[in-house]
Amino acid sequence: MNADDDQTGSPPNVVEMIEAADRMFHTYLLRQHLSLWHPMSTAPSNHDLELIVRDGASAIVLAFPCRRTNAGEWINTELQTAIEIQPMKWRP
Repeated sequence: MNADDDQTGSPPNVVEMIEAADRMFHTYLLRQHLSLWHPMSTAPSNHDLELIVRDGASAIVLAFPCRRTNAGEWINTELQTAIEIQPMKWRP
């Protein structure tokens, strides 16, 4: 066995390439998961979130990040002001 080979018998650059591909795949899956909309029952408190809210008969995505306080109130995090909304779904 060559001194440059690792314990699996593969050259180090092949192992590094496989590990890099694995990290890229993991990052891709994490981004895909985070881009999905989640039910409000799972929304964390004290985190900036993107929200879908009901606007009459339709649903809209708010143009600003929101945060649910420990008291259960929603605030516009850019203005630090309370807002009266009924969010339907969220994502980071």
